Amino acid sequence: MLTLPDIWEAKKRLIGRIHKTETVYSTSLSTMRKTGIYLKTENLQKTGSFKVRGAFNKILTLPQEKRERGVIAFSSGNHGQAVAYAAGNIGIPATVVMPEWAVINKVNAAKGYGARVILHGKNSIEIEEKGMEIREKEGLELVHPFEDPMVMAGQGTLGLEVLESLPDVDTVFVAIGGGGLISGTALAIKSIYPKVKIVGVEPEGSCSMLLSRLAGKVVETDRVDTQADGLACKRPGELTFATVEKYVDEIITVTEDEIMDTLKLMLGRTKLLVEPAGAASLAGLLSEKVPLGDKNVAVLSGGNCGFSVLGTSLLEG
Repeated sequence: MLTLPDIWEAKKRLIGRIHKTETVYSTSLSTMRKTGIYLKTENLQKTGSFKVRGAFNKILTLPQEKRERGVIAFSSGNHGQAVAYAAGNIGIPATVVMPEWAVINKVNAAKGYGARVILHGKNSIEIEEKGMEIREKEGLELVHPFEDPMVMAGQGTLGLEVLESLPDVDTVFVAIGGGGLISGTALAIKSIYPKVKIVGVEPEGSCSMLLSRLAGKVVETDRVDTQADGLACKRPGELTFATVEKYVDEIITVTEDEIMDTLKLMLGRTKLLVEPAGAASLAGLLSEKVPLGDKNVAVLSGGNCGFSVLGTSLLEG
């Protein structure tokens, strides 16, 4: 299981390899909600998302002989880019399995970082099966997108940074896909300041963590329908679910309209570009579904917005 010392060790490991992204105060959003709203700008992180934290930490903890065999990842996009970048930076080969519908700029970015990219399947289950098949056949080391303590520890360094920037934070909103980001972030924050409220946000059309919480065990949703490709997950992990159950206070859902309206709001008012998955946490914060404290943080988890999504939202906006 993941521990706070794992996250502190990950923080040391990542020095010089990732950005320490800012947690910025938004005057316009704070005025809208009549309370303090801060944005953790992981959309400006290397590779455009938080995923590079976990990818680097996992690969750096591998023995040299395992690194040299090469690593493999399965991903809708951001994790694949992160693994490709981290592997290239360290100097080892990487293979990334992405779904057939993966956003083209995410595919091209992974290739640009030097990875072999394989497009296969239509959902997270199918790309995972293909990734595991290639792993067995070629003897590669798996860098799982969320179900790995070292990946979760890397993501948890984000929580430490939030506390460094805003030690008196009241509420933190984090989007949920497989649960790696919220698991690490929640454990880091709650272990240091237990009174901070952690709120998970999922799209209505992809809410496997909420469904699992309601069922009291990990369950697989029969439907994934969201433009937030980074949150499209049919089934959370056992490790992430257990951590969420222990440290996350509440899980809410947001509609596609709420996500896309927030994406447009971000671009128009804050001049920050986020992808739909990156807008989800702020959509949850702005939705008035959860009472806010005086200082509230939304984690902007990624900024790799597909050109088609961006173009459509601008035309509609």
